[in-house]
Amino acid sequence: MIRQFLRYACVACWLLPQFVGLAESYEVDVHRALSERVVDRSQTLEIILRDELGFSEGRNQPFAGQLARVWVPQGSFQEDIPRLRVFNHFHNPLLPPEQAGLRTTVLGLTVAAGQSSLLWQQNPAQAKYKVTLPLGVTRESGGEDRPWQRARREYLRALTGETAGARDQAFRETFLGLGHVMHLLPIGLTPKDTARGRAPDQEAWTPTP
Repeated sequence: MIRQFLRYACVACWLLPQFVGLAESYEVDVHRALSERVVDRSQTLEIILRDELGFSEGRNQPFAGQLARVWVPQGSFQEDIPRLRVFNHFHNPLLPPEQAGLRTTVLGLTVAAGQSSLLWQQNPAQAKYKVTLPLGVTRESGGEDRPWQRARREYLRALTGETAGARDQAFRETFLGLGHVMHLLPIGLTPKDTARGRAPDQEAWTPTP
């Protein structure tokens, strides 16, 4: 029993610096800035809001007290809060989705595990999903449940709500949800070595923290 405990303790001491890097890979403010740039350059969003939905100000249309172009980056920012959600922002394209999440083992012990980002963005119970930490401890991911299906439901409410206030709130939730999903894209499109703070055994991973 003591030997097993010491084994876990040694592994945990070795891993702590690694997880500092993992948690910092693409700071939350960087995600906000990336989303802001995407929204400001997106002609598709502008056309949908202005021409298809009739909002003359396009991305600068206010919804629930804030501009549309602000809600999307805010959602992207929120996806990393709390930081345990980061464990669900990886995907290994070489494995089946159920096995493709972050999974790091040392000396045969699983010391870090999360859900594949491919499944995470479809998970209706994100906040309750448990990730594995050093020493085999599990913790709920926390935060809000923001799968892409929720964003679609909110968009439907935005189009069909009975009052202007209800529609405004639904558009706000739609843009926040879009930001959460957009958060998972940037690093997945970037070579792994450009991400600051590599996860252990990351050679095959496509990280999207």
